[in-house]
Amino acid sequence: MLFSKDFKINPDHILIHVHVPRTDAASLRHVFTTAYGAEKYLQNYQAQIDILNAGRLAGYGMIVGHFAYGIHQQLQRKPIYLTTVRNPIDRYISTYAAFLANPNSRLHEIAMESDINSFLREGIDSSFDPYYAQFNNLQCRLICGKADFKTACSFINQKFFLACGHDQVAHMVQLLALNLNLEQLPAQTGSESTENLRLYPEKMQLSEDSVALILEREKEDLLLFHYVERAFAERYAATMAPLITPSSSQPASDAVKSVKTVDSTAFSPASQAGHGNELIPPQELRFMGETEQNFLPLVDELTDIVLKLNDTPPKAILDIGCGYGRIAYGLRRANYQGSYTGFDILVRQIKWLQENFNGRPGQGGYGFHYFNTYNERYNPGGRALQEIVLPFPKASFDCLVTLSVFTHMYEDDLIEHIRYLKAFILPGGQWIASFFIVASDFTLANQPPKSAYPMRKQVSPNSYISDLTEPLRAIAYAESFLHTLLAEEGLEIVKQLPGNWQYRENQNSFQDWLVLRRIAA
Repeated sequence: MLFSKDFKINPDHILIHVHVPRTDAASLRHVFTTAYGAEKYLQNYQAQIDILNAGRLAGYGMIVGHFAYGIHQQLQRKPIYLTTVRNPIDRYISTYAAFLANPNSRLHEIAMESDINSFLREGIDSSFDPYYAQFNNLQCRLICGKADFKTACSFINQKFFLACGHDQVAHMVQLLALNLNLEQLPAQTGSESTENLRLYPEKMQLSEDSVALILEREKEDLLLFHYVERAFAERYAATMAPLITPSSSQPASDAVKSVKTVDSTAFSPASQAGHGNELIPPQELRFMGETEQNFLPLVDELTDIVLKLNDTPPKAILDIGCGYGRIAYGLRRANYQGSYTGFDILVRQIKWLQENFNGRPGQGGYGFHYFNTYNERYNPGGRALQEIVLPFPKASFDCLVTLSVFTHMYEDDLIEHIRYLKAFILPGGQWIASFFIVASDFTLANQPPKSAYPMRKQVSPNSYISDLTEPLRAIAYAESFLHTLLAEEGLEIVKQLPGNWQYRENQNSFQDWLVLRRIAA
C-alpha cells in the first residue's frame, strides 16, 4: 500500500474507488461527499465515464464503481486508488441477500427461484455473464485483472493507496480524513443487507457443502482478503497507534514490520487463541474458512472420521498435505497416544506449526516438515519427487492420510506419488485418500447437471479438469483407472465413500474418499 501520513491528496489527484460489490461503500461515500461535495463525486456504475466529455470529468474529485483497475487511463489526473475486500463467504451471503431484496436487480428472479445453495451452484458456471461475474475470484479480478492472489498482492502493494478489509472500513475513513484535512468522521455502519437476511430465513441457510464449494472456488479471494486485512492493520497502527487498536485480531506489534516491502509469504508469530488456552493457527494461515469459534469443533469432526476409518487404532500416522495441522489438533484433543508426522509444501503453515504446536501426548509426539516437492499450481519452485528423501525408514507408518492432495495433481504425478508414498505404509496398514472420481463411462457431454465442478476438458487418457485457466484447481479421475492403478500397486480398496461434489444427495464429505490397505507381499 502506498499510503503515507506525510503525503497529502491534492486537487491534481483523482480518488478512484474500485468498489468490490458488498464490501460497504456507504461509509466511504460519506467521507468523499463530505470532502468534495456530492457534485464532485461520480458514481460510475452505468459506465457514465464513457459518455462524459473531458471538461465534465475534470470537475470530479472522486469516482467509484464496479470497475477494474486501469480506469485512470481515461482520465487526465494522477490516480489515487482505494478498495475494500471481504471474506468470500460473508460476501456471497450478502450478495444473495441483496439480489433477493432488490426487485430491480437483473438477478432478482433467479434469486427468488433459488435458495442460497442452489443460487451458488448454478451461478458459478452460469453462461449468463452478470450471474457468473459474481463468483470466480471477483475481488482479485477487479483489483488486478485476473483471478490470481499473487498478482493482486503486487497491485495492492504497488498501485493502491489504501486497501482494507470489510470490518476495517471505519479505520480507513480515519486515514482518509487525516489525509484530506477533515475533522474526525464517524463511519456509517450497517446496510440494507443485514435486514435482507431476515426477509427470507428459509432461503438463507448456507450448507456446509456450499461453504466448502466457496472456499474451493474462491481460494484466491480468500488469500487476498487475509493478506489485505493484515497489511492494512499494520499500516493503520503505524499511523494512528497507540490511539486505537487495529480491527484485526492480531496485535500490531506481531505483524510484518513494513507493508511496503512485505511479500505474500509473510506471516505473524503465534498470538491467536482458540478455545480456552489452546493456541490455533492465525487467520491468514487458515484457508478452509474456519472461524476462531468453530476451528476446534471442525477439526474434532474431521479427525474422528479419520480414526473411525481405521480398522484398529493407528500407532503412527503420516499426514501428507497436512496444511495448518487440522488433523494434528484433532488427534491431540482426542488424546491420541501414537506418533504423528505432517508434511506439506506450504512453508508458512509448516513454519508456524514447528514453532507453536507443542502438544506431546503419548510417546510418539508430533512433527511437522516442509515437503518441497514440485506442483505446477501450489509449489512451482519445488523439486522433483524422486529427489525428495523423507527422514524416516520405509514401512514406518500404519496409517497414511492424503486429503485434498490428488485433487490437484496431473495423472503422471498422481501415479508417481502413489508409488512413492505407498512404500512408507506397513504391510496391512491403511491409506485414507480423497479424490474427485467420475464414473468410468463419464463424458464431457454427459455429466451430472448440478456438479460443483463441471469438467471442461480431458487432459490425459484418464483425467479431466474443470478450470481451463487454472487446471489444477480441480482434477477428476475415471473410477476404473484408479481401481486398476491401485490394484497394480498392491493397494486394496477397503471402502469407497462418494462425496457430494457431483451429486448433492450424497451424505459424505465434499470430495470422494477411498480407504486403502497395503497388501502384504
